[in-house]
Amino acid sequence: MSHDVGPTIEHMRSLLGGDKAIYVSCPIMSGRLSYTNPGAQELPNRVAGRVAGSRLRHAGLTTLIEPARAGKIQGWSRDDYLRFWFAAIDEFVDTAVFVSGWEYSSDCAAEYLYCYRRCIATCDELLEEISLESAIKVIEDACLDIEFIGHKPSDGLVSVLESLRTEASELDEPIPYVVLEGP
Repeated sequence: MSHDVGPTIEHMRSLLGGDKAIYVSCPIMSGRLSYTNPGAQELPNRVAGRVAGSRLRHAGLTTLIEPARAGKIQGWSRDDYLRFWFAAIDEFVDTAVFVSGWEYSSDCAAEYLYCYRRCIATCDELLEEISLESAIKVIEDACLDIEFIGHKPSDGLVSVLESLRTEASELDEPIPYVVLEGP
């Protein structure tokens, strides 16, 4: 069953008062740790996201949307959260910062693709731009690393990678990429 994200977006609207925010994307239930230490990834991922948010605030960037600080909403599925965060990105975000390790997470990769398609600025924790070319490269490297440690990249991650490659192929100059082989 799908939940209505509208009331939560309305609450967010009242908090932000029309201001634009920086979205801090980080793995929560996925990422590299979900391959190397399944079931133990949530806390360290949330801490990494919170530390990144603290660094951004310390640098003077104060209006942040940080999923790593958000609590769980009873009954919400992964799809409910994705719909909510995508709606929040649409309405409130002008820049998305991707925390180190985002490239291992199908949800973070989907957020990158979502931002790219909406011309929302994307950067890493050092506020360096993440171009389409570099996003493809780091996700490819993550997929290769996942295979190297004996796992198969998630279908979601591979799907986003293919979508990013399609985006790149529609540009004037195609971006070269590696072909992932199964184990």
